[in-house]
Amino acid sequence: MRTCAADKRLRAAFPDFHPEIHWQAAAGNLVTTYKTYHGTHQGEFLGIPATGKKVSFYTVDAMRVVDGKITEHWGVATLLDLMQQLGVVPPLGRQRWRHRSPNGSPGRPLLAQFNEISRRERMSPYKEREQ
Repeated sequence: MRTCAADKRLRAAFPDFHPEIHWQAAAGNLVTTYKTYHGTHQGEFLGIPATGKKVSFYTVDAMRVVDGKITEHWGVATLLDLMQQLGVVPPLGRQRWRHRSPNGSPGRPLLAQFNEISRRERMSPYKEREQ
């Protein structure tokens, strides 16, 4: 089996790297797989030094198989999740965005403002506001 350079770098960074296949489907000469990869970050990956953290991320792969060999491959992975688990990118759900008033003073969180507007709109029908 031929191994590409990217796969070698990935396996060097995550020596215990292994997939958990959730489902796989074939149509003609195309095979699609949805899986979760698991591993421990024990070597440099994309310039990130080893953290020792256990990580997992999802992928969807589509492969063209001709005469029992993969001739083409397309894949999508949740690398943002991986970067968050490695501590390179902060978790998106924990960020607190605040509105700044025109004079620059901090305001209420945007979500609180959105919820208040949404509540007002639910209380008064659209036709009444139009008049």
